[in-house]
Amino acid sequence: MDSLNQATTDINSLETELSEERTKFRNLRNEAAQQLAELSTKYGNAVERARPYYDASKEAKQVSNLNKICDNEIKVHVNLAGSRRRPARKACNPLVFALQCRPMNRW
Repeated sequence: MDSLNQATTDINSLETELSEERTKFRNLRNEAAQQLAELSTKYGNAVERARPYYDASKEAKQVSNLNKICDNEIKVHVNLAGSRRRPARKACNPLVFALQCRPMNRW
């Protein structure tokens, strides 16, 4: 019974903390939106013209991270293939096929 009471207290505490963090996030997001609006007013159309560059830069970073993950997955499969005495190519084929079939956002 004590452990149940302790778990309830912990849950309530975490819910309160989550609520506070969500409020902080909303405030920060609103401040950022306000700053962007001020910059748009100050610099006019330049902010909107620069947006595609930053969007592409963000997506390039995501693709780079995905490539690192894929590289690690392939290395794992190659190591598994070596331990099973199978050619690495056979072990990697399903992974490579799955990676090629992933939908990818293009800029």
